[in-house]
Amino acid sequence: MLFRSQSIQADIQKKAAELELQREEMLLKDDRERDKIDAEVMIKAAEIEAKYGTAVNTANIEALMQRDRELLRQQGNVQKAMVAAQQQAQAAQEQQIVDQLAQEQMAAQEQGMM
Repeated sequence: MLFRSQSIQADIQKKAAELELQREEMLLKDDRERDKIDAEVMIKAAEIEAKYGTAVNTANIEALMQRDRELLRQQGNVQKAMVAAQQQAQAAQEQQIVDQLAQEQMAAQEQGMM
C-alpha cells in the first residue's frame, strides 16, 4: 500500500513537472511573438519616418507593450504560487494518508502478536 502511495505521488510530481515545462514553453513562444511584434513596430516606424520625413513617437507604443508583458509576468507568478500551494497541500494530505496506513499496519501487527 505504501509503494502504491509513493507511485501515485511520483506520477503527480511527474505530471506537475510536465505541466510546468509546457507552461514555460508557451511563455517562451509568447515572448518570441512579442519580440517579433516589437521589431515590426520599429521597422514600420522607420519606414514612416523615411517615407514622410516625420518622427514617430514609439515610446508610447513601447510603454503599452511593456505594461502588457509585466501583467503577464505577474499572472505567471501568481499561477506558479497557486500550483506550488496545491502541490504542498496535496503532499501533506498524501503524507497524512501514509502515516495513517503505517499506524493501521502497526496496530494490526500488535493485535496479531496478542
